[in-house]
Amino acid sequence: MDLGQRLLQERQTKFSHGLYHHTQVLTAYQNTRIDGNHLSLAQVSALFETRAIFSDDRHPVYVDDVFEVSNHFKLFDYLLDTFN
Repeated sequence: MDLGQRLLQERQTKFSHGLYHHTQVLTAYQNTRIDGNHLSLAQVSALFETRAIFSDDRHPVYVDDVFEVSNHFKLFDYLLDTFN
């Protein structure tokens, strides 16, 4: 099984904490952080897993940051769907 097929299979089966999960979370965190996103890695992970965001008491949660990360998840799925 090649990498693309593995990612697609893990997404389809909702495999928890596999390669698809980690790729989504880490690439969304790193790519949006470069653009100035304020979400922590834990918040990005929670957003991916639960579609909810939790604030720690020290930092505000900006709506634009949540949209940016959510859109990154959708973009990665689009890339998987169209890579062939």
